[in-house]
Formats: sequence, structure tokens, C-alpha cells
Amino acid sequence: MPQQPFAVTGRIFASDSFTPFEGVNIKLRNLTKETFKEYISQSDGSYSFDLSQFVKGYSDNDELKLEGSIGSFYQSATMIVDTDLPGLSQDMTLGAESTTGIIDLYRLKEEVTIFFRQNLT
Repeated sequence: MPQQPFAVTGRIFASDSFTPFEGVNIKLRNLTKETFKEYISQSDGSYSFDLSQFVKGYSDNDELKLEGSIGSFYQSATMIVDTDLPGLSQDMTLGAESTTGIIDLYRLKEEVTIFFRQNLT
């Protein structure tokens, strides 16, 4: 029997906590079942997942991790599934203060390599 829909929804905002942030890569991980899905935020900053559409579905008390990233901006939140509720809602704000010192070393290496190649030719 198919599972009942269980929505995880929200909106992504710029650092001013007011302006919707379009084009943000949103990843929702079900840490308990070791599955995930990705979504790109809409023009109003919204995103939506249905846990019943995950490969392994969902169960009460599953631990979820929501991650939003664009460029060097990153934010995450954890949630617990409560099947007594119709779903979960989580808004996030991405901004310079949200980067928490994350440096994508692979991307940095690529950028430096491209810079030197262009300047040496």
C-alpha cells in the first residue's frame, strides 16, 4: 500500500531575510533511511518535497537534514518526522554570515588553474 503524502516545504531568502532567493539548490536527506532528493528553489524562493516519493519512503521519527546552497552560501537545518502532523515547514536565509567558513577546495583549485592557464598563454 502506498504511503500517505508527507510534505516538507519552505522558502529560501537572501541575507536580508525578506527577498526570495531563486535558483538555490535544495537537498533533503533522510538520514535514517540514507536517501535524498534535490530541488531548485522557484522565483518566490519556495521549495517542496513529498517524503512518500522517496525511494525508501519515510517513517515516524526519521531524521531529516535540509541543505540549501548556491555558490559559497550554505545553510542547513535538521528535522524529525512526526506522522501525527501533515508535514513540516522550514524557511532558511542564505547570506555571507551563513557560509560558516566553508571553502570548496576543489572549486578553488579549478579557478586557480584556469587563472594561471589564461595568464600563461
